[in-house]
Amino acid sequence: MPELSLIVPHHNHLQCLPHLLDSVLAQDFKDIEVVLVDDCSDEPCLPLVEAYRTKGLNITLLPHTAPIYTMRARLEGMRAAKGNIIGFADADDLIWGTESLGKNVALFQREQPDILHFRTARINADGSFAAWFLTMDPPVEHLTGQDIFQTYVTSPNFQQQSTVWNKFLSRSVALKACDALERSSVRRFVEDACICLTTAFHAQKYVGSPHAAYGYAYDFSNERMKFAEGPERATYVWHMLQELPAYFEQHGCPQSLQDALRNVLTEHLSVKVGHASTAAVNKDGMIISDATLDAMLRHTDARTFIKVLLLGNRHNAAKILGCLQTLQPKPNKPF
Repeated sequence: MPELSLIVPHHNHLQCLPHLLDSVLAQDFKDIEVVLVDDCSDEPCLPLVEAYRTKGLNITLLPHTAPIYTMRARLEGMRAAKGNIIGFADADDLIWGTESLGKNVALFQREQPDILHFRTARINADGSFAAWFLTMDPPVEHLTGQDIFQTYVTSPNFQQQSTVWNKFLSRSVALKACDALERSSVRRFVEDACICLTTAFHAQKYVGSPHAAYGYAYDFSNERMKFAEGPERATYVWHMLQELPAYFEQHGCPQSLQDALRNVLTEHLSVKVGHASTAAVNKDGMIISDATLDAMLRHTDARTFIKVLLLGNRHNAAKILGCLQTLQPKPNKPF
C-alpha cells in the first residue's frame, strides 16, 4: 500500500502530462501512487501510462469513454486511491522541487492531521519559478475542531484557500467528503471549493506547512475562456448555495457558520464568475454578462440577486449592504 496517492484528473492534456509525471519521478520520496482519471480524452493515454510504468512510476489508470467532469473525476480518484495520504495535482501543473513531497509527507506522518496545507509556487510555461502564490499560503500553522471550518468560510482569500492541490488529506476525511458530495449537482469549476469545505467541516486537525510542494502553471491566455464560462460557473455556485448549507445543517453546523458560508459563496458568485471579459473588468468592475445574469435569475430570489450585484462594487458594497439590512419598507404617503 503506498503512503501517498496523487489524484490527477485528465482531459486532453496529453502534451502537459509528461511534465507532471516527470516531476513526480524526480521526487526523493518514492512511495507514491498516481491515480490518473482519464475523463474522455480525445487521444488515448494508455501508451503514455505504460511508458511511465516502465520507468518505475506506480500509476493507476481509470479511463472513461463518456464525460464525468472534474468533480466526479476527483471523487472517483479519491475512492480508488490506496494511499494513507490523499493528494491532488492537475495535469498541466508540476510538483515543485525534488524534496517537497517527502518533507510534507514526513510532516503529515509526524503531526497526523486531517488536512496539511502547503505553499504554492507560480511557475512559467517552461517550469521555471515565477513567484510565490502568497494568497494560497496556509493562513495559520495549527487549527483544531470547528475553528478549521470557521477559518475557511471567513477567509478573505476564500477562492485561493479553496484549492485541493496544495493540500494533503487523511484518507478518512477524504472519504467523508466523497460521501458528502456523491449526489452534488456541481460538475466542475468550483469542485475544489466543495471538497475543501466538506473536508474542513469534518476535519479535527489542520496543519500549515512551510514547505512548498506545488507548481501552479497559470495560463493568462485562458482569461477570456474563463469569463466566457461565467454562466456555467454561476449555476454551479448556486448549486453550492443550495446544497452545502443544508448538508452542514444536517450534521450539526452552527447557524452562524451556515450564514458565513452563504455570504462567502454569494460574494464568490459576484466578483469571481460574472464578468463579461478581462477588458470589461478593467473598464468597469461592475459589468456582468447578460448570460450570467440570466443564469443567476434562474436560481435566486430578488434580495440575494441584488446582494450579488452590489458585491461587484467592492468599494461601496459594505455600506450599501449595511443600509439594506436596516432599511424597512415604508408606507406610501401622499405628496
